[in-house]
Amino acid sequence: MRVAFLLSILSFVLPALPLSVKAQEGPTIKVESKLVLVDLIALDSHGKPVPDLKKDEIEVLEDGKRMPISFFERRHPTSEELPEDGLAVSRTPQRPDTGEKGVLLIFMVDLPSIPPSDLPRVKEAIESFVRTQCRPQDTLMLVATGVTAVQSPTRNVEEFLTQLKKLPPLEEGSSQLLQFGADLERLLTVAKSVPLSTQDLTRQAIDLGRRYIVQEENRTRNATQSAIALIREISTLPGRKNVLYFSGGYRRRIGISIQDTLLSVLPDARLPGLDSTHLWIRSLLGGQPSVVKLDALLRSVVDEANRAQVSFYAADGRGLTTRGDARLGGFVRYGDQLARDDINQSQSFLREIAEETGGRRFLNTNDLETGIRGAYQDASDHYELGYVPPKGSKPGTLHEISVKVNRPHVTLLHRRDYVEPLQFDPERRSVENAFRFPELFQDFPFEVDTAFKNGNLKVDVYVPVRTLVFRQEGSRHKSELAVHMALFDSSGELYEGKTLFSRTYRIDFSETEFAGLAHIDNLTSSYQGKVKPGNYRLRIVVRQTMASKTAALERRITVP
Repeated sequence: MRVAFLLSILSFVLPALPLSVKAQEGPTIKVESKLVLVDLIALDSHGKPVPDLKKDEIEVLEDGKRMPISFFERRHPTSEELPEDGLAVSRTPQRPDTGEKGVLLIFMVDLPSIPPSDLPRVKEAIESFVRTQCRPQDTLMLVATGVTAVQSPTRNVEEFLTQLKKLPPLEEGSSQLLQFGADLERLLTVAKSVPLSTQDLTRQAIDLGRRYIVQEENRTRNATQSAIALIREISTLPGRKNVLYFSGGYRRRIGISIQDTLLSVLPDARLPGLDSTHLWIRSLLGGQPSVVKLDALLRSVVDEANRAQVSFYAADGRGLTTRGDARLGGFVRYGDQLARDDINQSQSFLREIAEETGGRRFLNTNDLETGIRGAYQDASDHYELGYVPPKGSKPGTLHEISVKVNRPHVTLLHRRDYVEPLQFDPERRSVENAFRFPELFQDFPFEVDTAFKNGNLKVDVYVPVRTLVFRQEGSRHKSELAVHMALFDSSGELYEGKTLFSRTYRIDFSETEFAGLAHIDNLTSSYQGKVKPGNYRLRIVVRQTMASKTAALERRITVP
């Protein structure tokens, strides 16, 4: 049985896809709150996914306060993905969704931090996994920092690998901290053979240190800006976004390391008019302020990622790294310490960006495919839960999230916080991305029928009732569904520069009306209008705004 939407309608305008909608009369239900979505990875003691967690076993806290879970489901490519605990009406769909769903894997190769000699290992690991483990329904995306090469989401493996092979090695992939050590070693060697006063040596050494501190700050800033740009680009893609981040990391405490090294190398330096050269070195280098700057850059990436459900899976592109690999010759008193700092600081960066965004890190291993498999597993099998946050938070407020499970020996991975956004309006960008990449938006099934009569195109969209997510507020059951249709001609241009149809249906049912949904298979939304003859691609986007779920579908049609 099908029932047409006879509910209130809301229209809005997309910048890239202008909408033309006539308002219709009907009661307006205001959506007063939003869901905070949390992707939860649950692993057993062997690192395998826990497949049978229930909602009542999970406790979510925001800023230490327990929050009722409004939405909960397991995301798995072979599951029916039905919401649990009465959050939706479950019915056998009139047109069942067959076939497994793929996952989206985003590969980000941070070229400026990977030594040229290590880049082939990264490429080989990615190619091997893509060729042997990915399925036809999986989608791949490639981004590289330091160059302009980008591969948009694609299911074409050869197209993806062609772009991967083009990634060039960059000479600046070497460690700034170790380069400083090598240059300082040369400066000290020259000072032994060429008459150089202690004051001149001190000044040159400090200038050298400052140069490398600034360079590392700039490198870190560029890397974090690239990461944030990627996060914003993919922010409204559906569900959890796992980014395979191949990088050599960055050294947030490089200022402290260089400062301590110079104080060790120049213990007897004295400058006229100063009681303490140590204080002068500290003030000129700015070691502690440098740490604050670099910490803030990392924090900015974590905040953006947590807002957008993006998790970083950090793999050290250098592979197995030991202190012996970076030992400086001749100057043991500071060379070994710099080598230790280089490894510890770079891996600390990778460790934190993974842990703070709910991902994993893969360090000190030449088996980089392990990291890819971990991200693939988590994208394929995880839980998604949502809660309505307390009202009244100011934009920009940081909220801590913690999740507990009433089950022993279970390891949980999830984002640890989120920042109250300046403006909560994901709908426009979500719909835009769904029109651009319909194959990525498959959160729930729906079907479409098209017909032509007397120059009119008729489109019926059928959404299975069992897939709708309702939020209960007292005795009312509320949901919201937006339906958008657009035609694209053979050149990819939007037909007549606007969408055919765009409506948002706000649903507010009593207990009796909600119970009546058990006798309904599908809800139907229809469009009918004049379309010029031609060949088109009809794209339809359906979004459940309260649950932040989006589905898209494309049909090739010929209008006679």
